[in-house]
Amino acid sequence: MRAQVGAGAWRIIIGDEPHHGLDESRIAVDRLGDDEEREPFFVLVSAAARAPTLLVVGRVRESFSPGVHLVPETSTLFVGCAESLAIYDLEKATRTHLDLTPYAFTSWNRHGDVVIMSGELEIAGYDLRGERLWAATIEPPWDYGVQGDAMFTIAMGHKTEFSLREGPKAPLVAR
Repeated sequence: MRAQVGAGAWRIIIGDEPHHGLDESRIAVDRLGDDEEREPFFVLVSAAARAPTLLVVGRVRESFSPGVHLVPETSTLFVGCAESLAIYDLEKATRTHLDLTPYAFTSWNRHGDVVIMSGELEIAGYDLRGERLWAATIEPPWDYGVQGDAMFTIAMGHKTEFSLREGPKAPLVAR
């Protein structure tokens, strides 16, 4: 499987096979995780109509899909794969942050000037340059919603509301 997306000045190729003919010695390469038992996931980034500048190789946790989110106005790329959460400055083709999420990443979603990371056991907010604003543990099954600058989670039938930028001030599930 291979898909290509473009946003702003960037082109991203995402796939489960290596990019044939790519000279890894000529670009920045970042490898997330080293569990050879897991299937690989490849993200190749280039400025539109230019040679690739960054290759990210992750390892996929069974039953969980990897994901990417690009913020064109800051040239910031968010990559989630298994437990790894990596953030890249595409102008410099460098990783700026590496976080781990318990068990598995599930998705990235942008709401205004906040990017939300959903994981199996965690939810977190990042600014558009990839700085973590907040993080909270949560137990499945759970979901969330955003209305303006407010956010809420529903976990185990319990609804918690909080500021999208500031995050929750109390546990997300009443015990």
